[in-house]
Amino acid sequence: MLLSINNLSKEFSNRYLFQNLNLQINRRDKIGLIGDNGVGKTTLFKIITGAEPPTEGVVVPLPGIRIGHLTQELECDPNLTVREEVETAFAEIDQLADRMRELEYQMSLPDLPEARLQELIDQYSRLQHRFEAADGYHRQIEINRVLQGLGFDETLQQRKVGTFSGGEQNIIGLAKILLTNPDILLLDEPANHMDFKAMAWLEEYLKTTDVAVVVISHNRYLLDRVINKVWELEHLKINEFAGNYSTYRAEKLQKLVVQEAAYNRQQKKIERLEFSIRRLKAWGMVYDNPKLIKRAKAMEKRIEKMDKIERPDFNSRHIKLRFGNKDRTGKIALDVSHYTRKVGERLLFDRISFRIQSGENVALLGANGTGKTTLFKDIIREGSWENPTLRIGNSMRIGYYSQMHETIQPQNTILKELLDIPEMTIGTASEMLYRFLFTRDDLNRPIETLSGGEKARVQLAKILLQNPNFLLLDEPTNHLDIKSQEQIEEALEEFTGTIFVISHDRYFLDKLIDKLIIIEPPNIRVYEGSFTEYWQDKAEAEERAALATQERMKNKKASPTNGTPRKSHKPAKKPKRVNKWAIEKLEQQIVDLEHEKERLSREIDRAFAEGRAKEGADLGQQFEALTAQLEDLIDQWVAISES
Repeated sequence: MLLSINNLSKEFSNRYLFQNLNLQINRRDKIGLIGDNGVGKTTLFKIITGAEPPTEGVVVPLPGIRIGHLTQELECDPNLTVREEVETAFAEIDQLADRMRELEYQMSLPDLPEARLQELIDQYSRLQHRFEAADGYHRQIEINRVLQGLGFDETLQQRKVGTFSGGEQNIIGLAKILLTNPDILLLDEPANHMDFKAMAWLEEYLKTTDVAVVVISHNRYLLDRVINKVWELEHLKINEFAGNYSTYRAEKLQKLVVQEAAYNRQQKKIERLEFSIRRLKAWGMVYDNPKLIKRAKAMEKRIEKMDKIERPDFNSRHIKLRFGNKDRTGKIALDVSHYTRKVGERLLFDRISFRIQSGENVALLGANGTGKTTLFKDIIREGSWENPTLRIGNSMRIGYYSQMHETIQPQNTILKELLDIPEMTIGTASEMLYRFLFTRDDLNRPIETLSGGEKARVQLAKILLQNPNFLLLDEPTNHLDIKSQEQIEEALEEFTGTIFVISHDRYFLDKLIDKLIIIEPPNIRVYEGSFTEYWQDKAEAEERAALATQERMKNKKASPTNGTPRKSHKPAKKPKRVNKWAIEKLEQQIVDLEHEKERLSREIDRAFAEGRAKEGADLGQQFEALTAQLEDLIDQWVAISES
């Protein structure tokens, strides 16, 4: 056991978030902490780390236990580069290294007494042991592995932290926490703002690490892949379930069904007893028989002493979202033709073209910073039937959901925001807000005071009232608890209009989407199929590319450049220490170039197929230059690995 939670309670604003919690965190635990928004999950994390005191109870960690805590809003130094910021996680190792260098200097001094030298050697040995335990010798390799895994290549690692978005800075903070090598990791929504590649890396890391992990996440795929235990915070207590998220859902439903049957049996028993009590009391009064009244009182005590079974909560309050059926008038929802977009000097899209038919459900995928939200905003600002580049179907009524909540005004109250819709009445707006879990007391709250989940609900309510038949949704499930996500999915499954969505939620995508537009800067690729099918195809392609690279390296090592090995008459040199970091760096560059070759090959085929011969020839020259660069990298890899 690493940490125990004993009789823990927390009161906030005259109400309890949780009471009398008794829990343990053990080595290699992978725990998912789930519950509705506002039930106290983040507060529990703060109490565990000591950032906030409990009302009652204690948290008892083992002596020396280190806890890494990822909050939803981390502070980083905006003036440091990404690599410099992450290296601050190694402050203790740097101090050890400085002290070791100082001892090395002292041990090198002449005429040092034997006793003093032995004392310095003993000190150095202890420091070296701590340095090795902290993996100080391999820290550069580990920094590179974690940063690249989370999507920061060498170029991004040299950018100032302040040039990244708040969400990207949180990922930098996550990298820093992972590198501190804690005993317990507390992660609050770690997958927010991550692209799929970084998310897959994080899932594998958390699944295989020996560190105990407790994670708050609305990402159901991550919970299924990583956790082996669920803590469900509900009705002031935590219920513990073994297994992943899907196992928990099935077990909870089964428990509720059993509980409902037991509740109904007990209620029938109570009804029979109460009927008997009423009759006995009536007979006792009519026949003046005290014994009958005494028996009735004994039955009442039996009811009082019963362990009452709570009625199962199958229908806890949740958002009521229904878009209704929309007429599919017209064939085209969106026609993008030769769209080009730059941000500064950076080319995001170069003459891309695609079409979304009315009634299709399509997802736009791409790494962070590739222009997904930029394209959506351009469609909203500039799209129309008359625009030949961004043509929107003449009968389309767009409902736009912005992940940054730019479609709602922060100075408005919740009610005022909906009343700004033309011809909206107070009654209709109030009824819609009630369906989205807002009470009468909430209606005059300013939007700027709302949480991310509450702002999301206001946006969705506003979209619903605008009666759209074409939805542009930018990360619609962010900030929502899992129950609310599932309600949105059910509503969108029934929606017969057109959906164009940006999302990193694999459950959401697999449930709704059957066509993908994948950004491969500055171009795109259309994939017909589900997200899981695409991800499997992508993984298989990467595996084939890696195997091909390994085969080429193997052949390169087996075949000397001039056919026969040259004999050397020089004396053999002492073997050099292999630079593992340099080898890993070269291998990553080789794999990246192989992927780029595949992409160029597809672009060349497409250019010639569409009659763009000159462009195809230019791409062919790029392909040849890339092939030469790849051969050079393989030569470097062979030279280093054989040294």
